[in-house]
Amino acid sequence: MILPKINKVVIENFSLYKLQRKIEIEVPEGVICLAGANGLGKSTFISIVSYAMTGVVVPPDIDFKSLGSIPAFAQKASNFYAGYFEGRVEQRDRELSQVTIEFDLGKYHYQVTRNFFDSSYLLSFVRIDSEGNNTVTDGNPLLEQFTAFFVRDAGFSSFDQYIFIQAYVMTFDESKKLLFWDEDVMNRLMFLFFSISPENAQRADLLRKNIKRYESNMRNIQWNISQMEKRLAKLKASGEVTEEEMHSINEVCDKEVEMNSAIDEIRIMNSEMSAETDQVRLSLDNNVLSQHSLKTEYEQTFSSLYNNGVSVETDDRVQGTLKRIIVSLSENETADITELLETLRHEVVEAIKRTKLRNEEENFKHLKEIDLKLQTLKTEELELRAKIERKQKEIMLNQKSISDLTASLEQFRKDNEQLLKKKDIVQLSAQVRQEIQALEVNIEQRKREKKENEDKRNASQAELIPLENDVRRTFASLSEKYIPVFRDYANSFIGLDIDVELKDVNGMASLVVNVNGSDRRSRFQLSESQQYFLDIALRFSLLEFSESPTAFMLIDTPEGSLDIAYESRAGKMFADFVAKGYGVIMTANINSSQLLLKLAEKCGKEKMTVERMTDWTILTQVQQEEQDVIERAYTIIEKTLNKVDA
Repeated sequence: MILPKINKVVIENFSLYKLQRKIEIEVPEGVICLAGANGLGKSTFISIVSYAMTGVVVPPDIDFKSLGSIPAFAQKASNFYAGYFEGRVEQRDRELSQVTIEFDLGKYHYQVTRNFFDSSYLLSFVRIDSEGNNTVTDGNPLLEQFTAFFVRDAGFSSFDQYIFIQAYVMTFDESKKLLFWDEDVMNRLMFLFFSISPENAQRADLLRKNIKRYESNMRNIQWNISQMEKRLAKLKASGEVTEEEMHSINEVCDKEVEMNSAIDEIRIMNSEMSAETDQVRLSLDNNVLSQHSLKTEYEQTFSSLYNNGVSVETDDRVQGTLKRIIVSLSENETADITELLETLRHEVVEAIKRTKLRNEEENFKHLKEIDLKLQTLKTEELELRAKIERKQKEIMLNQKSISDLTASLEQFRKDNEQLLKKKDIVQLSAQVRQEIQALEVNIEQRKREKKENEDKRNASQAELIPLENDVRRTFASLSEKYIPVFRDYANSFIGLDIDVELKDVNGMASLVVNVNGSDRRSRFQLSESQQYFLDIALRFSLLEFSESPTAFMLIDTPEGSLDIAYESRAGKMFADFVAKGYGVIMTANINSSQLLLKLAEKCGKEKMTVERMTDWTILTQVQQEEQDVIERAYTIIEKTLNKVDA
């Protein structure tokens, strides 16, 4: 296989890096270290580069074993990136945020640009051949052309295979997925790195997936068979019943039905009574409300009896006299209207008398009507309250009856437990026989299905065996070349007698690490830093074994777990990898740890570049307070780099 060599990364409008709307990282030969304090987005940068290459961000909790195949892994990973970048890119930057990556793949130069929130297409894609020609056409979608070209140029069977290698070999990120202790992942890597062809690796991956599926089907079918066999045994164990037992069973069953019916009837009755009581309560509430309204109306009418204010303006006689006065004055302003005024006074007095008399008669009549209505409502109120009280007593009596009958039913069931257990056999004997027959048929059918899955599993295993053997033979023939490579990296770090062997782990070809003559099949048999850096050593050796001189690794350095005694050794191991011409893009806390200092000491400025991530974003208060410490750390590393060159 041929693996890419990254030349340049351009990140635009990525909100997390607030001080740099456009970040251009030239990736020189050797190692480039993005150094800074915690919280500056170092791990995010590793994910950005991986996303630029593959279009996916691998979820930290992804479980390859449960997915079962490389295509399923790639599909699962493809749905995570949008949520990952959601909290790192502000809404205003979503449409503008993008990443461009330039890399060499064999004799071709690639340039790919992606938006951070839609990997279903490429913003741009260029593929330049050795003569400087762009081989990308205007016909097919850019993403389709990119994956097709990449697969062909790199020598894979599918782009999913590259995603898998990028995630598990070429990247060591904050998820810290460890190869030595994941036999499913390791087995797939053995096929990709030690198989005769990528097609064989793809076929083996599919066979493994099918084997797991067939075995899962077999387990599910066997569970179903076991459940049906238990049910069948229970039905057959119930046995036959005598005529005398059948008579007794029928009597007990009839009595049980009778007692249940009595309880149900009372419950229905109580339910109906409760509904009726609720309706009566509603009527009572309406009655009380009506009484209140009538009392208010009575008080208002009674008050009007003593209201001296009487309106006579509309009385016909008063209006007639007023009109005559107006006519006289309009004809002669000095006319004598004394007699008319006296007549008007008399008409007003008479009108007041008539109005008062009429109002008093109407009010007294209305008061009598209101009083009659109030008496009727009061009588209805008493009846409603009595009805509610009576129904509540009846409901309580019914509830006691239900309680007593339920207790009697439970005692009856206890006294006749053995007979009641056989009631289904007596009452449903025909159905039981039919169920027994159906179960026997279904069990045989399910056994055939299990056998079919078993045959398919065995066939897949038979086809997989020669492929596994090819891997073993290839590894055996190349082990003298590969194992020393791994051993050199591992020994330079751990300082112990390290070896690696190809063994069967759960029926799969897998590499097992050996320390001082003892297999370490459990990761907890090593310290955390030993786990991480031995796994990185494995990745270094796999990339070197691929014989791809342009291979690179993305490393989010696990410094927090690194023992002080191992810091310098880890730096030397990284430097050994870089010295062979391979590339490393790594992140690290900017401090005076021996890892960075040893790396700087071994590489010098020709093979190591330090990028100050403190210039990318706004520092927190804590980071600002430690600014002097950070600057001193940068200075120490820069001096070490310059000292090597000098």
